[in-house]
Amino acid sequence: MTNEAPLEIDWPELIHQLLELVIPRSDDIMESSVKLGSLLTIGMQLAEIEPLVRERAATLALQKHEIPGWTLVHREGNRYVEAQQLIEICLQCPVSNLEKVLRTLVLQQGNVSERRYQELYDSAGVRPLKDSAKQTGATVFLRRNPTNN
Repeated sequence: MTNEAPLEIDWPELIHQLLELVIPRSDDIMESSVKLGSLLTIGMQLAEIEPLVRERAATLALQKHEIPGWTLVHREGNRYVEAQQLIEICLQCPVSNLEKVLRTLVLQQGNVSERRYQELYDSAGVRPLKDSAKQTGATVFLRRNPTNN
Protein backbone atom coordinates (compact mmCIF):
# COMPACT_ATOMS: atom_id res chain seq x y z
CA MET A 1 0.00 0.00 0.00
CA THR A 2 1.41 3.40 -0.90
CA ASN A 3 0.44 6.76 0.47
CA GLU A 4 -0.56 7.85 -3.05
CA ALA A 5 -3.50 5.41 -3.35
CA PRO A 6 -6.93 7.06 -3.32
CA LEU A 7 -9.15 6.72 -0.27
CA GLU A 8 -11.88 4.58 -1.77
CA ILE A 9 -14.69 5.50 0.59
CA ASP A 10 -17.97 7.18 -0.27
CA TRP A 11 -17.46 9.92 2.33
CA PRO A 12 -20.89 11.59 1.95
CA GLU A 13 -22.63 8.21 2.37
CA LEU A 14 -20.44 7.25 5.34
CA ILE A 15 -21.14 10.57 7.08
CA HIS A 16 -24.85 10.20 6.27
CA GLN A 17 -24.85 6.74 7.89
CA LEU A 18 -23.05 8.07 10.96
CA LEU A 19 -25.50 10.96 11.32
CA GLU A 20 -28.47 8.58 10.99
CA LEU A 21 -26.93 6.53 13.75
CA VAL A 22 -26.54 9.33 16.28
CA ILE A 23 -29.48 11.62 15.41
CA PRO A 24 -31.94 12.06 17.06
CA ARG A 25 -30.45 9.95 19.92
CA SER A 26 -26.96 8.68 20.46
CA ASP A 27 -27.45 7.45 24.02
CA ASP A 28 -29.06 4.21 22.86
CA ILE A 29 -26.32 3.03 20.49
CA MET A 30 -24.91 0.52 22.96
CA GLU A 31 -28.37 -0.97 23.59
CA SER A 32 -29.53 -1.26 19.98
CA SER A 33 -28.38 -4.30 18.01
CA VAL A 34 -29.29 -2.50 14.76
CA LYS A 35 -27.25 0.58 15.68
CA LEU A 36 -24.34 -1.56 16.90
CA GLY A 37 -24.31 -3.38 13.56
CA SER A 38 -24.24 -0.05 11.71
CA LEU A 39 -21.51 1.31 13.96
CA LEU A 40 -19.40 -1.85 13.44
CA THR A 41 -19.75 -1.45 9.67
CA ILE A 42 -18.77 2.24 9.78
CA GLY A 43 -15.84 1.42 12.07
CA MET A 44 -14.62 -1.29 9.69
CA GLN A 45 -14.71 1.12 6.74
CA LEU A 46 -12.62 3.62 8.69
CA ALA A 47 -10.27 0.89 9.91
CA GLU A 48 -9.64 -0.19 6.31
CA ILE A 49 -8.15 3.19 5.42
CA GLU A 50 -6.39 3.79 8.76
CA PRO A 51 -3.04 2.27 7.65
CA LEU A 52 -3.03 4.46 4.53
CA VAL A 53 -3.90 7.56 6.53
CA ARG A 54 -1.26 6.74 9.18
CA GLU A 55 1.41 6.18 6.50
CA ARG A 56 0.58 9.46 4.77
CA ALA A 57 0.62 11.35 8.09
CA ALA A 58 4.02 9.83 8.94
CA THR A 59 5.36 10.89 5.53
CA LEU A 60 4.16 14.45 6.11
CA ALA A 61 5.63 14.45 9.63
CA LEU A 62 8.98 13.30 8.21
CA GLN A 63 8.76 16.32 5.90
CA LYS A 64 8.47 18.52 9.01
CA HIS A 65 4.69 19.05 8.78
CA GLU A 66 2.88 19.18 12.10
CA ILE A 67 0.21 16.53 12.58
CA PRO A 68 -1.95 17.98 15.40
CA GLY A 69 -2.36 15.56 18.28
CA TRP A 70 0.40 13.25 16.99
CA THR A 71 4.17 12.99 17.49
CA LEU A 72 6.57 11.32 15.09
CA VAL A 73 8.62 8.70 16.96
CA HIS A 74 11.80 7.06 15.69
CA ARG A 75 12.90 3.94 17.50
CA GLU A 76 15.92 1.85 16.62
CA GLY A 77 15.29 -1.83 15.96
CA ASN A 78 16.18 -4.41 18.58
CA ARG A 79 19.39 -6.39 18.36
CA TYR A 80 18.98 -10.13 17.80
CA VAL A 81 20.97 -13.31 17.35
CA GLU A 82 20.13 -15.63 14.46
CA ALA A 83 18.90 -19.16 15.19
CA GLN A 84 22.02 -20.67 13.62
CA GLN A 85 24.10 -19.15 16.44
CA LEU A 86 21.90 -20.91 19.00
CA ILE A 87 22.48 -24.19 17.20
CA GLU A 88 26.22 -23.55 17.39
CA ILE A 89 26.00 -23.02 21.17
CA CYS A 90 24.25 -26.38 21.53
CA LEU A 91 26.76 -28.15 19.27
CA GLN A 92 29.74 -26.68 21.16
CA CYS A 93 28.23 -27.13 24.61
CA PRO A 94 30.00 -29.63 26.89
CA VAL A 95 27.74 -32.61 27.61
CA SER A 96 27.85 -31.72 31.31
CA ASN A 97 26.12 -28.38 30.57
CA LEU A 98 23.70 -29.59 27.87
CA GLU A 99 20.76 -30.14 30.23
CA LYS A 100 21.13 -26.61 31.64
CA VAL A 101 21.35 -25.10 28.13
CA LEU A 102 18.27 -27.03 26.96
CA ARG A 103 16.27 -25.99 30.04
CA THR A 104 17.22 -22.37 29.43
CA LEU A 105 16.18 -22.54 25.76
CA VAL A 106 12.87 -24.24 26.57
CA LEU A 107 11.99 -21.78 29.34
CA GLN A 108 12.81 -18.86 27.03
CA GLN A 109 10.53 -20.37 24.37
CA GLY A 110 7.59 -20.90 26.71
CA ASN A 111 4.49 -22.83 25.67
CA VAL A 112 4.37 -24.13 22.11
CA SER A 113 1.59 -25.32 19.85
CA GLU A 114 0.74 -29.01 19.71
CA ARG A 115 2.12 -29.10 16.14
CA ARG A 116 5.49 -27.73 17.25
CA TYR A 117 5.55 -30.15 20.16
CA GLN A 118 4.99 -33.01 17.70
CA GLU A 119 7.83 -31.74 15.49
CA LEU A 120 10.11 -31.66 18.54
CA TYR A 121 9.44 -35.19 19.76
CA ASP A 122 9.61 -36.49 16.18
CA SER A 123 13.04 -34.92 15.77
CA ALA A 124 14.14 -36.36 19.14
CA GLY A 125 12.96 -39.84 18.13
CA VAL A 126 10.85 -40.26 21.27
CA ARG A 127 7.18 -40.70 22.03
CA PRO A 128 5.17 -37.80 23.40
CA LEU A 129 4.23 -37.75 27.05
CA LYS A 130 0.61 -38.75 27.66
CA ASP A 131 -1.81 -35.81 27.94
CA SER A 132 0.89 -33.28 27.01
CA ALA A 133 -1.36 -31.04 24.95
CA LYS A 134 -3.70 -28.74 26.85
CA GLN A 135 -6.82 -27.09 25.42
CA THR A 136 -7.14 -23.31 25.54
CA GLY A 137 -10.45 -21.56 26.03
CA ALA A 138 -12.72 -20.73 23.13
CA THR A 139 -12.55 -17.43 21.28
CA VAL A 140 -15.78 -15.57 20.60
CA PHE A 141 -15.91 -12.81 17.99
CA LEU A 142 -18.12 -11.22 15.37
CA ARG A 143 -17.46 -11.80 11.68
CA ARG A 144 -18.99 -9.47 9.13
CA ASN A 145 -21.53 -11.13 6.84
CA PRO A 146 -20.77 -10.81 3.12
CA THR A 147 -22.76 -8.08 1.42
CA ASN A 148 -24.68 -8.66 -1.79
CA ASN A 149 -23.78 -5.60 -3.86
